[in-house]
Amino acid sequence: MQEHDTEIRELRRLIRDLVALATTPAGWVGRDLIQIADGIADTLLHTLRAEAVYVGLYSGNVTESLRAAKYPGFKGEAERLRAEAGNAALFVGSAGLPDWPSQLRVALCPIGLSTDEGFVAVARSNRSFPSETDGLLLSVAANQGAVAVQTARLRSKAEFERGRVEELLAQAPAAIGLTSGPQHRWVYVNEQYVRLTGRSSSSDFLGKTVLESLPEIETQPFVSLLDEVFRTGESYVGRGARAVLNRAHTGQPEEAYFDFVYQPVKKAAGTVDGVLVHAMEVTDAVKAREALETTLVASQRLAAIVDSSDDAIVSKNLKGIVSSWNPAAERIFGYSAEEMVGRSIRRIIPPELQDDEDEILAAIGKGERIEHFETVRLTKAGERIDVSLTISPVRDEKGNIIGAAKIAREITHQKRAEQALRTAERLASVGRLAATVAHEINNPLEAVTNLVYLAKDRADRSDVREFLGAVEDELDRISHLTKQTLGFYRETTTPTLLSVGSLIDPLVSVFATRAGNKGVMIRPEIRDDGDICAVPGEMRQLIANLLSNSIDAVDQGGVVRIRLNTLDGASTARKIRITVADNGPGIPPELRSRLFEPFFTTKREVGTGLGLWICKNIVEKHHGSIRMKSSTRHGHSWTVFSIVLPSLERPAVQETLRQAV
Repeated sequence: MQEHDTEIRELRRLIRDLVALATTPAGWVGRDLIQIADGIADTLLHTLRAEAVYVGLYSGNVTESLRAAKYPGFKGEAERLRAEAGNAALFVGSAGLPDWPSQLRVALCPIGLSTDEGFVAVARSNRSFPSETDGLLLSVAANQGAVAVQTARLRSKAEFERGRVEELLAQAPAAIGLTSGPQHRWVYVNEQYVRLTGRSSSSDFLGKTVLESLPEIETQPFVSLLDEVFRTGESYVGRGARAVLNRAHTGQPEEAYFDFVYQPVKKAAGTVDGVLVHAMEVTDAVKAREALETTLVASQRLAAIVDSSDDAIVSKNLKGIVSSWNPAAERIFGYSAEEMVGRSIRRIIPPELQDDEDEILAAIGKGERIEHFETVRLTKAGERIDVSLTISPVRDEKGNIIGAAKIAREITHQKRAEQALRTAERLASVGRLAATVAHEINNPLEAVTNLVYLAKDRADRSDVREFLGAVEDELDRISHLTKQTLGFYRETTTPTLLSVGSLIDPLVSVFATRAGNKGVMIRPEIRDDGDICAVPGEMRQLIANLLSNSIDAVDQGGVVRIRLNTLDGASTARKIRITVADNGPGIPPELRSRLFEPFFTTKREVGTGLGLWICKNIVEKHHGSIRMKSSTRHGHSWTVFSIVLPSLERPAVQETLRQAV
C-alpha cells in the first residue's frame, strides 16, 4: 500500500512537472540565449531537485549557465562526460573531484539533434539518479530548450535581416517608402524620400496618408495611380513624370521630374496589403534632354540655313584646317566638301596673299571679328574671283577660341558692274571732252584748210601748188585721224563694199614719217585682197590703232609688219585676215588679259587706254574676231594681233550691219 502511494505521488509530480515544462518555453519567447540558458538551468534545478546543473548553448559564441555552488569544477566534468556521451539521446555517468562533498551521478541530454548545438548536464548524489521519470523530464526540458533556442535564433536572424534591409534602404540612392492599406498610410520612408520631397524628417510621413503628408499632389495623378495599383495588384512604372512639390526654400511649388515604380506588396494569401514606392529624380536629365532637343532643333535650322545659303559658309581651326564646307562653297570655289574638309584653307588663297591668312588667324586668336574684307580667292579651275569675307571667332563651351567661322560672298560680278559703271562714267567724261576738243580743233583746222586752198589757187609756181596740195591732203588726214583717235567719230554713211588692201597703203604713208623719225621700218604684205561690207572710217581707225601701237612698242631698228590675206576652207565661208606684228619687247603675261579693257594702257605718258578697246568693239560690230599672241623671251620677243573678218560672200552680214548702223 505504501509503495502504491509512492508511485501515485511520483506520477502526480511527473504530471505537474510536465505541465510546468510545457508552459515554461512561453516565457522564453523573445528572450536572448543567456536568458534561455538560465531559464533551463533554474527549471531543471527545481524540477529534478538537482544539486548541480550546467547548460551550454553553441550558437556561434558559447552561452553558458552553471548552477553548482558546492561542486567547483563541475563544468569541466560535464565537458568530459559530453565527450564520452557522443550523440546519445541520454547519457549517464559519474563525476567526482577531491574537494566535492560527495560523488555525483550526472545525466546528459543534447539540446537539439546533437551535443554540437548544446547540451544539459544535471547531477545528484543519489545513486539511483536518474530515474525513468527524471530522464523523461530532462528530455522534455532539453527539447523545449531547443525550441526556444531555435526561436531565438530565428528572431535574431530576422532582426538582423530587418536591420540589414533598413540599412540598405536608408543608404539607397533612390527614394523608398512603404504604404499600408487602401488609404495608403506610410509605414516606412527612407531619408532620401524625405529629402526628395522637401520635408524635414520621417515623422512628417509615418502614420499619415500620402495625401496628408503631401497635400500639394491632390490635383496630380499619383494618388489615383496608387489606388489603381492597390486595386489591381499590378505594378506601375512612370518615366520622366512631372510633379510639383512644395520643396523650394520659400515653401513655394517647384517643378521636378521623376522615374518611379509603384509595386504592390501582397500577403501570403495573395491579397494586396500595401504599395512599395521607389522613385528617382531625373529633373536634371529631363531638362538636359529638353535643352539638347532645343539645341538640336536650332542646329537643324542653322544647318538648313547654312546649306541653303547663297554665300560660302566655312569653318576652320586656328591652324587654318577646314572643318565644314557648305554647298555654296562647293559652287563658288569648285571644291567639294570631301576635297576641302581636313585640308588647309590656303588652298584657295593666291600665293601673293598667303600672308593675309596669317594676319586673319592672328586677329581671330585675339577674339577680333573681321567684317566685309574684300580680297581675291582661287577656284579649283585656277580662276581668280573677288570675294567679301566676314570672319568671326568660334568658342567652345568654356569660352576658349578654337577656330573661325567664315562667310564668303562672291562679288566678282559686282566688281565688274562697278568697273563698268566707272568706265561708263569715264567714257561719258571723255565723250564730253572729245566733243569739246573736236569743236575747238575743227574751227582752226577749217581756217587753215581754207587758207591753204586760197594759197594754192594764187600760187604761181607749180612746185608750190604741189606742196600746198600735199599740205591739203595731210590736213584732211590729220582731221580724220584726230576724230578716229578720240574714238567717238561716226561716219554718217552706211556700210559699203570696201577693199581692205585699199586702206593699207595710205595708212602706211601716213605713219611713214613717224616711223622713219624713230628708225622703225613698216613692211606691208598684201598677199590676197578681198572685199568686205564695212564702214570705211572704222576700218581705217582699226588698222591705224594697231599700227600706232606697234610703232610705239618697238625700239630703233625695229620692224612692223602688216599682212593681208584671205582664208578659204571647205567647211567655212571665205574670210579676210589682217595681221599686224612687231618685234618689240612683248606683252607680259599678267597684263594680257586686260589689254582690251577701256582706259588700260602700258604707255604711261601718251596712252589713253582706249585704242584696243575701240578696236575690239569695231571688230565685234563687224562679226569678226581679234586675237593677240606675244613673247617676252629675251632676244626673241614679239607681238602679233590677228583680225579675221567675214568677206563679201556672206550676204547676211550686210543686212546685219545695216540694221546695226
